[in-house]
Amino acid sequence: MKAISGTSPITVSHPFNEIPAKVDVQVKVTENGKEYIFPGLGSIQRDNDINTPYGGVAYTYNETSVLLIVPKGKNIGRVIYTGGLSYNGVFDGSFISAKVRVRVWRLFDWPKPDFVHNCNLSISTAEPYKLVTHSLRRQPDFVTVQVMLNDGFVSEGQGVTTVTEDDSGTNHVCGVLFGISTTSITLWVPSKNRDYVICYNDGWGDIARMYDSALVVIRAWVLSSADVVQRETFPYSRGDVFKGTIPLMCNLDPDSHMVIVEIKDATISDGKVFYAAGTASLGNINDPFGGVVFGYNQTDVLLWTPSVTNGHLIYVDGIWGDGTETMEINTVQISVTIVSTSNSVNNFTAINIDDLVQDLTVSKKTTSTHVRSLTSAYDPRPSAKAMGAVGITVLCLVLGLIILADCDLLVRKFCLKNDRN
Repeated sequence: MKAISGTSPITVSHPFNEIPAKVDVQVKVTENGKEYIFPGLGSIQRDNDINTPYGGVAYTYNETSVLLIVPKGKNIGRVIYTGGLSYNGVFDGSFISAKVRVRVWRLFDWPKPDFVHNCNLSISTAEPYKLVTHSLRRQPDFVTVQVMLNDGFVSEGQGVTTVTEDDSGTNHVCGVLFGISTTSITLWVPSKNRDYVICYNDGWGDIARMYDSALVVIRAWVLSSADVVQRETFPYSRGDVFKGTIPLMCNLDPDSHMVIVEIKDATISDGKVFYAAGTASLGNINDPFGGVVFGYNQTDVLLWTPSVTNGHLIYVDGIWGDGTETMEINTVQISVTIVSTSNSVNNFTAINIDDLVQDLTVSKKTTSTHVRSLTSAYDPRPSAKAMGAVGITVLCLVLGLIILADCDLLVRKFCLKNDRN
């Protein structure tokens, strides 16, 4: 896909005929001869009205397809943007083209969720804050927040707030932010004029969708040790020596692994966890923002963290939640988890048609029908034994009568032969 002058949206069909339980959009770029993958966004975070870089590959999906949406029009749009001088990172990423792949799961492709909330939970710009309690008594390992839109499409929640101020012009800020604790899952959405729960418009291609409200479905899983390939956890505070590269113990497989980067508030005992994102879309210079950006390849997970005083590792304030449960956190615990999806994802593989015909061709001599036709089944019932004995007796009697009928002829023929001799 290509930003600025490319086609947007692009429709990718899936064969499930049902709303997927999870969609993963992998955006692959090349930097200094190496390939890196960044995850897509469930919703755009801002439009193109602020004259600073913005971007990402946003997606929305329904029962038959996934729509991929990228910036289009102004030259400040990017498919991946790692935050420029506002972030510390391994490299300064600003890409206008990328290769994109979509992975889609059905609900029964995953283990049964340990927590589900799908009972008419709504969120809107008029009610921009919701707290949902769960009974897991621990922080779940993986959470999905699906935003069910009124036209049948679905978006997904996010864990960063790179735009937080109410712009006096026409800028739109959108998205559903969520944080996770040992007892609850909290939702925030933008609450000012021109803001939406979810939107895809104004600088995001040939599509204009804006939603003031939506229903939300939350699912949470507690993973087993067999599901976790690697987990690396370390403390981090803004200003510490930057740890931008997390080496992996074994090679990551983009087909069967999923990367989860969690940022946990370490200033209190039960601090909330927020997920890192695959891109940054900053607002005006000096506006406060928050969140961690990440990408990965087969050997490493790469992190980008805020480097300026108005940037925070976790930030919830301004237009988000209308001032309810604000957060400005710069001492955190970062966890990088590699999850195996090989036991849950429904993989589709191209098969050579000749191999398929050979696999489906069966010799008729090996069928159960043919084998049964040559095999007598044992029946232990007395009645069955009696019927068998009667049958054998009748057969023997008939055969005996036939033989007796011919005995006289055979005897006379034998005697006549002897007389002649």
